[in-house]
Amino acid sequence: MRSARIAKDLPAQVDRHRLVWLLQFAQADLSRWKPGDWLNGLEALGDLAYSASAGPTVRPPLQATAEEARARVQPIQREVRRVIDKLAPSGANTARRDLASTVATVPFSGDVRLIGAASHNFRIVYVPKGPASAEGLSSGVLLRLVDLLGRVRPLTLKRCPEADCQRLFLANRKQKFDTGECSARDRARRLKNLRPSQRGRRGTTS
Repeated sequence: MRSARIAKDLPAQVDRHRLVWLLQFAQADLSRWKPGDWLNGLEALGDLAYSASAGPTVRPPLQATAEEARARVQPIQREVRRVIDKLAPSGANTARRDLASTVATVPFSGDVRLIGAASHNFRIVYVPKGPASAEGLSSGVLLRLVDLLGRVRPLTLKRCPEADCQRLFLANRKQKFDTGECSARDRARRLKNLRPSQRGRRGTTS
């Protein structure tokens, strides 16, 4: 029973990991990337755009120099950021009522495949035309992004309320802040703004 449950939950865990990576990629400071980062980033985007579940012949070769990888990765980041900023604008509350009327449009030209597996439900996989082209890779990544977003509850997509962060992240249960460091900074800032009499009553320890 336990092993069967793990097998059933594995696709969801992989999906979550991929979505977390995409959110981090969209908000990464690419000016700090080194040559190896560009090559690894291009490879990761290729894996996201052309999942093995879509068929072994779909994944195109993505051989490139670091400069070529940079030229392909940078515009994809801009497009991914555009989509997530549309869904959750910076500083906006991502409550369900705010997301109810949100629309993010991603143009698509290609094939739609229905994939079945014993361990999980049927899945729809989008395979864009011209997979080896820059446009095909970008389209594939964006389609995977919206597909993964469609698998999570809107309320799990949050912006960190810490003033110096404001990053978009995928929350676990009642998680409010992106990281523990953000929570600590927010708590320290609120304590600093309290009057001395209030600090004494509330205490300064967590």
